[in-house]
Amino acid sequence: MKTKKLFLSFLIVFVFGAIQAQTTLPNPEFSGRPYYVSGSELKALERADATVDVKVKGMGYGGMETYYTVFGKTSSVRFKKAEMPRLVVKIDGSADPAESIVLARTFELKKDRRRFIKGKSKLGGKSKDISKYDVALDFKKIGDGLYEITITGALEPGEYAFMPILSDNGGANKIKLTCFGVDE
Repeated sequence: MKTKKLFLSFLIVFVFGAIQAQTTLPNPEFSGRPYYVSGSELKALERADATVDVKVKGMGYGGMETYYTVFGKTSSVRFKKAEMPRLVVKIDGSADPAESIVLARTFELKKDRRRFIKGKSKLGGKSKDISKYDVALDFKKIGDGLYEITITGALEPGEYAFMPILSDNGGANKIKLTCFGVDE
């Protein structure tokens, strides 16, 4: 009887250890930068240089649109709609990840570039609603500063980018976006 209890205890510890090993992920190299999970490894999504472009309509009377423009029509990192991997992000300190990044689908595809809308405004500076280009996300804490990203909004085939909500790029006209594409 004592041997059975010892064996059962060993089996429970072994199974728990195996389950724990499967759920433990390496610490992401960079904070604020989403990664996808492949097996027990973190893989980088496409990191793209984006320029900030402003389009003024009707000499300003029609308002203006601000975009992040990424050259290259499609992302080099692609997923099937039905086989999206787990996504994770590391956030330093006690910041809310929902206040750090947003996932946006492309506003416009040109022959050699992708445009992600950052903002629209009417004459007089009143903001226009651009939320239809944002994809709803939930975040679940899975480790010290590590969050799993759950895409709760519709994810149709197309091009997507994780964009920083607030970015102090020192007035530079460039920023880094984390991009991926979704295929049927």
